[in-house]
Amino acid sequence: MKTLSKSTGLIFIFDLIVLILSSIILCCYFSLSVKTTILVSLLIIFIGLFSLFLKDNYKIREFNITIWNKYRLFEASVFTHIPIAVLLFFFVPKRTLCEFLLVNVLTVFVGLYLYRLGLDYYLFNLKKVKKVLIIGANDRAKAIAEVILNKQPYKWKCLGLLNQQKSKRFWLNYLLKHSILI
Repeated sequence: MKTLSKSTGLIFIFDLIVLILSSIILCCYFSLSVKTTILVSLLIIFIGLFSLFLKDNYKIREFNITIWNKYRLFEASVFTHIPIAVLLFFFVPKRTLCEFLLVNVLTVFVGLYLYRLGLDYYLFNLKKVKKVLIIGANDRAKAIAEVILNKQPYKWKCLGLLNQQKSKRFWLNYLLKHSILI
């Protein structure tokens, strides 16, 4: 069973917070009833998280701020509010509904985007580089080294490939001396 990375978990929690806050604040701002506020908030939260998941906004290994990822984030924000628009169409004045949806879509998108922008800065500028030494020098070890070098959010530096025929004692002393072992 796969586990979520810390970064993916943080993105999920922050997405949840943004969706909760934006829906509750805007429902209160537009003076919707308590029942409508609860229903709208729950729908925005569940549909929002599901839309973000479907639009691949939780793939941390492919994380970056590109035009395509911004578009997918905006698209998920819009898709989140389609069922809300259908539901509220019969209960609130049309002008209030349009204002609510426009403001909430933009609020959700901006909140999610700003957090991802900060995470992008952390991953690519502030995150400490982890040094990796791969034991083995066959094709599989070379493929692993290539994957490590190509996945930038990992912030791993491949120190090299260690041939298994070398003296184990020599390499152990070398690793301890250079503080490479964790």
